[in-house]
Amino acid sequence: MDPVGDDGRPFLLDSSVFLEAAKRRYAPDLASPFWRELGRRAQEGRALSIDRVRDEMDPKNQELKEWADAAFQRFESTNQDDVISAYAGVMRWAKEERDYTDAAKAQFAMAKNSGAWAVAYALARKPVVVTEERLKNDAGRTVPVPNACAALGVRCIDTPRMLRELQIRLEPED
Repeated sequence: MDPVGDDGRPFLLDSSVFLEAAKRRYAPDLASPFWRELGRRAQEGRALSIDRVRDEMDPKNQELKEWADAAFQRFESTNQDDVISAYAGVMRWAKEERDYTDAAKAQFAMAKNSGAWAVAYALARKPVVVTEERLKNDAGRTVPVPNACAALGVRCIDTPRMLRELQIRLEPED
């Protein structure tokens, strides 16, 4: 496989990449090259996501779910010993953090919250996490994925950075 990004690892897309892209910056009717190229990278194994991200997709956006199922063909399972072990470590870190409210920690720990699972998958399998969430110094009421990644030594970038590293140019088809 060709090197991916700066260090050769694949990119793990969290739910915010799909959801924010579909709603805003890369709406399918405006930015079809984004979806085409993202699907191509998924087929090549350069972009991946996890089962819990698939589960978190908005049930009202059937078009996005169908596209994701076709483009990604399968979402990586978080039901693996190494990922579950890493998840326990993510939860220990969150529990010990004093910068977040108990409610924020509880929300982060919810099984349906794919963010903590994405961090755990990255700890176990070493892909680069891609999220539209932002690093926050005063998070408090939420535990942002980039904050967890930074604290746990996981590389985390946003969608435009991923596009640059994958050398994706959003140009219309000829």
